Amino acid sequence: MKLLSAGVGAVLIASVGFVNVPRTVQAAPALQLPWPTGEQHRIWAGYTYGCVTHGGTGYETNHYAIDFAFSIGQNVSATVGGTVIIAAIGNNQGAGNYLAVDHGGGFVSRYLHLRATSPFAPGVGQGSVVSQGQLIGYSGDTPTVDAHLHFDLKLNGGAYKPEPMSSISGFGWYGYSAESGIGCGNNVHDPSPNWTSTPPDSITAADWGNAAGNDDFATWRPSNGVWYERGVGTVQWGVFGDLPAPGYFSSSSAARPAVYRPCENCVYPWLSYWLVEGVTVPNATAYGDWNGNGTLDSKIQWGLRGDIPVPGDYICCGYTDFAVYRPDDGGWYIRSWGGSTTQLQFGATGDVPVPGDYDGNGSTDIAVWRPCSPPCSYPFLSYWLIENTIVPGATLGDLNGNGTTDSLIQWGVRGDIPAQGDYWSDAKTEPAVWRPCAPPSQSQPCNSPYLSYVLEERSEIPGAAHGDFNGNGTIDSSLQLGLAGDVPVPGDWNFAWADETVWRLPGANWFVENTSIAGATLGDFNTNGTTDSQVQWGAQGDIPIAGRHGR
Repeated sequence: MKLLSAGVGAVLIASVGFVNVPRTVQAAPALQLPWPTGEQHRIWAGYTYGCVTHGGTGYETNHYAIDFAFSIGQNVSATVGGTVIIAAIGNNQGAGNYLAVDHGGGFVSRYLHLRATSPFAPGVGQGSVVSQGQLIGYSGDTPTVDAHLHFDLKLNGGAYKPEPMSSISGFGWYGYSAESGIGCGNNVHDPSPNWTSTPPDSITAADWGNAAGNDDFATWRPSNGVWYERGVGTVQWGVFGDLPAPGYFSSSSAARPAVYRPCENCVYPWLSYWLVEGVTVPNATAYGDWNGNGTLDSKIQWGLRGDIPVPGDYICCGYTDFAVYRPDDGGWYIRSWGGSTTQLQFGATGDVPVPGDYDGNGSTDIAVWRPCSPPCSYPFLSYWLIENTIVPGATLGDLNGNGTTDSLIQWGVRGDIPAQGDYWSDAKTEPAVWRPCAPPSQSQPCNSPYLSYVLEERSEIPGAAHGDFNGNGTIDSSLQLGLAGDVPVPGDWNFAWADETVWRLPGANWFVENTSIAGATLGDFNTNGTTDSQVQWGAQGDIPIAGRHGR
């Protein structure tokens, strides 16, 4: 899809920046679930906003709190980078031992009921600077409660709805973690699933399988801003609080390290910036050699704090454009590599952006994944909405009223993680989800070994189970790959198409399905008759990134 093509331009709103874009809601920083990347928890005993009254008198200003199921001593991490302003020991009016982290702009997250002894992670205390996903403490039962983690987010002291976290929304619709016939509000059977904590920017800039060459294993380390690229090298680019947003920002066929800075000096209007290493982007806000390695870098102002970076080639011409998705109004704001700007509304609060080349025309299509449309009810079906694109098997219509034909396709259920890619080697992105575990029934939780699955629409993958799983007339694939707690990171490791891939902690091992990779440990790790690869790359606290990272 090319947004500036004839017939579309009349509904697009040109802009020269974001300073004058009206906003009625101040968006929070992009949040990760309050436990380290790759780990998994669910809602405890139904205590979440919109479900069971959380606490008693005095909680009216705290009604967006969530209690997550934790046992004593499990890892608690920062939902976003910031400074620890409270590291309290004692009863604390029922909060027990707890931490509060200031993220700037009036946003403060709180983590209550930490364990009685050694409640805080080593080196964490009042005044500590922490990064997103960093271990900050350990769950517990202080002062006298059942073990769990109480999490809430404040804006200037008042309640703030903490969504999305790890690209997941709708926590208020979930009820008791164990099916009891008592659910959330009128949702009689609405048990909480397990959620895997992933960085909020888990959709990376690589276009799987659309260009010559294969992707590289890479990670970005928030603690020091270093990119570690297997077979390529390392480069320092970014600081804690940034989000990795690599892309093809030059005429080279290799992706360049880039970060999205949610805000700089964090004062109104809370402008966000893109910083691209070793590339001079036309009409950039500023240029300089900011990491001192002898190359000229670019700084581009585009977006506001709370936006989600969604880089892609939306406009044309083979370059990655600077684009953000605004979760509080479903707005897409795109600044092309050359400097032209575009704005389009597509999506709603709670949607997850899932851009890709769904029609195979070489440009990125705007798309969102809707985890479940309230009132959510079993089987909690989820939907893909793709703008100005016709997808086989989809229901067609003008979903945003702008005069173009869009696609609506049911794929996945609430609790899945979107993992789209060109799995079928047809130069088209297929809707796909990674399911952390599949319970045997609605009323029974997932059981050990908590096997996970990749489900791909409109693809017949070797070694997978095939069928028309959503009843739309196309053949789909279901493939067992990974365990609950893994992170899905599909990439093109074999010069042809997206390979099903998960990243596993501890150990930072990548498991790639049906692909033989040089230097990898080979084996049929999911016993489906194909040869897979295991590659160790990265460390605890890193963010895994697939992309073509040559220099």
